[in-house]
Amino acid sequence: MLRLTFLIALILVLATPFYATTLTQAIDQPNLEAALTNLQFINFDLTEGITHDYTSTGFNALGASFLDIAGDASDDLYLTNNALFAMGYGSVLATPFGQPDAHMQINFATAVTGIGFLARGWDPMTFSFSIEGSNVVEIAQIPGRTGSPVWIGVVSDTPFTTINITNKISRGFIDNFEFGAAVTVADPAPVGETPELATMLMIGFGLLALPACKRLNAFRTA
Repeated sequence: MLRLTFLIALILVLATPFYATTLTQAIDQPNLEAALTNLQFINFDLTEGITHDYTSTGFNALGASFLDIAGDASDDLYLTNNALFAMGYGSVLATPFGQPDAHMQINFATAVTGIGFLARGWDPMTFSFSIEGSNVVEIAQIPGRTGSPVWIGVVSDTPFTTINITNKISRGFIDNFEFGAAVTVADPAPVGETPELATMLMIGFGLLALPACKRLNAFRTA
């Protein structure tokens, strides 16, 4: 019995993923904005001073640089004001798609803890978010070009200066990008969050202690 209990406890501990940083999907735009300070907004209008060259420097505005990683000329970042993709705020940013490793990397001059934006795809699609040492957050059911854009966002429990965004299934389009740093109020955690390592350890050690408690109780009643 003791060996079985120890095995169960060990499996629980080993099966718990450990990340130095945890990313979670933001509940909605008001919640994200309430949890962040020094908010900055970019709507990819060229009048905001955005520069681009399609290859290395990407788009730069308000302390954020949007870079194309591992793309080529046909899969690169670009601005478009095509009416098919417009979200009501002028030009939108098209994200890399096509190459196996093509994705968009965003670098911030000052560390942030949350980002959000309006999104749609050429076809219905998924956006995947990750930062170094974190889990991966996937947000699916992004509508295609004939659907209405949706707002999506992620928050981190650790400040970061770089985030990678990969679009799956289809090319993506984003607009009204916002970012900022956390205020003192903690970000709300989503349903289904992975239990912390300390919680799993506590459960494991509790299981280990059960046989000893049973023996002690039997000894006292003998």
